[in-house]
Amino acid sequence: MELSVPYYIMIGIVVLAITIGLIYTLYHRSEKFQCKVIIFLNKISLGSYSPTIPKYCRENQNPVESFTIYATEKDKIASELASYILACYELSNKGTLLYDKDCFEVVIENKPAEEITSDDIKDSLPNDYKDIFRLKFPINSRNTLLIMYNHTSGLIEVI
Repeated sequence: MELSVPYYIMIGIVVLAITIGLIYTLYHRSEKFQCKVIIFLNKISLGSYSPTIPKYCRENQNPVESFTIYATEKDKIASELASYILACYELSNKGTLLYDKDCFEVVIENKPAEEITSDDIKDSLPNDYKDIFRLKFPINSRNTLLIMYNHTSGLIEVI
C-alpha cells in the first residue's frame, strides 16, 4: 500500500504536535528537570546566551538570616559588615555560584557617627578580599542592609 504526499505531511504534523506536546509537558510540569537543564547550560558557559536561573531553581528558598549591629563607631560597624561580606563570599562558593543568593539582612540599630564608605569596609578586609564586594551607597542613615551575592558580577553587594 502506497501513501500519497498529503498523508506523509499529515503524519509529520501529528508526530510534530505530539513531540511538542510532550516537550511542553516536561518543560512546564517538571521544574526539577528544567532546573537541571538550565544549570547544565550555564555550566557549559554559553557566554551571553546563557539562560538566567529562575528563582525556584535557586537554593535560596530559606528566609534570610537577620543580624543586628549595635555599634555606633564607624570602624566597628565597618568591621562587622566586613565579616558578613566574607561570610557571604564563603556561602557563594567564593564567587562561583551560578545564581544570585541573598545571604544576610543586617540591621544597624543606631545611626553611624560618620558616613561609612566602601573604603572603610575594605580597610577591615584582608588584602586578598578587598575587591569581592560593592557598596551600592554610602551608609549614613539607612538602618537595614541586604548582603547578597550577584552571580552576574561575581561580587558581594551591600544594598
